[in-house]
Amino acid sequence: MMKRQAFDFLQSCFEAATDRERISELKFYYPECWQDIIGNNAFIPKGPADDRLIMVDYPDDLQDGYRQVHRVKDEFVYYYNGCHKVTDDELRMYKFRMEWFPEWLAEKLNLDQAEPILDDRVWKLGEIKGVTVLLVRELNPNFDDIADCLFAQSLSSCVVISSQKPKSRYMILPPGFQLLPLGELLPKGPVAVDYNRFLSYVDPDQARLEREGIIWDEHNGILRVLGLDPWLLKGGPARCQLVDQLVQAGKRGAPRILTQLLLEESSSSNLSQFFHKEPRWRDFIGYEPGASGRCWLKAFEELEMFQTSEA
Repeated sequence: MMKRQAFDFLQSCFEAATDRERISELKFYYPECWQDIIGNNAFIPKGPADDRLIMVDYPDDLQDGYRQVHRVKDEFVYYYNGCHKVTDDELRMYKFRMEWFPEWLAEKLNLDQAEPILDDRVWKLGEIKGVTVLLVRELNPNFDDIADCLFAQSLSSCVVISSQKPKSRYMILPPGFQLLPLGELLPKGPVAVDYNRFLSYVDPDQARLEREGIIWDEHNGILRVLGLDPWLLKGGPARCQLVDQLVQAGKRGAPRILTQLLLEESSSSNLSQFFHKEPRWRDFIGYEPGASGRCWLKAFEELEMFQTSEA
């Protein structure tokens, strides 16, 4: 996993439209993570610096700084308390790929594209459930240009991700455009995207399902389980009552119930009879055969969010 310091630096490079960096500067300012910075395709090597300067770190901090590099015969050297050899790698410049951060964010949000629609300031990351997702850089300094670009998109529903919020109440996004602060997607700590927070802007119901794992709408007889299509129960209130009992048992932490106990008020002797012509019940309900068998909602035993670690 990428170190947080490296990620924050790369994000700042995107926000500032950084052109290039010296490898010697990265090693000097980021000694613990410079390899992370250049090792994930955000920077690509561009050859030696034209000015032949190198950042040098000395035990005496007062002497830290740039040194001019000279070519002596077939070697590069700089002078400070003697002559010091410099390798080709130490002179190398790295160019920042502006598309790196939009590509990274699109991948984490399960979106399938990252393409610029206004130079390197507005990026389209993709679409989800009919909502277009855009990433905007430097919203406030470029608001007029960005707003013109957004109005020109003719989108009915759009989420705009930005590290900046409009600093004036007169800075208004087009109708149907929601601003999602980038900081809400990237919580502090290990580098990760809060996908539930993202879903809350594009699909609140799915965000709740991602968070809770199971949503039971007893009034309409609809059971939603993470990873499965919704199950619309048909055939009368008895089926809803049985599912409701399984849901409540799972929430109490004891999901397995004696099947015959659940069926005692029905004319069915097993679940197959009870859910006659409703084959989807097997996708949601697990069971043990026999008169003393129990049944349960599979999600409470299969979804990680319901698992408790033993002490």
